[in-house]
Amino acid sequence: KDCFSMVLTFSLNVLVITDTGLRGSIDNVLDEADIDKDGRISLPEFQKLLRQASMEMEQKKKDHLRR
Repeated sequence: KDCFSMVLTFSLNVLVITDTGLRGSIDNVLDEADIDKDGRISLPEFQKLLRQASMEMEQKKKDHLRR
């Protein structure tokens, strides 16, 4: 999870997490991604996380364009 936290943090263009709220948000996302609750994010779990994030981003774009 620590490695995925780093990747997710980098993806968000945040180099240092000092805000515990942001850290908590990342931890929540990673906990949700760990479907089998083994404390690790498997490749299929990571792929599902990326697909969900991509779909959410597309929906936000569509919502923004409608305004």
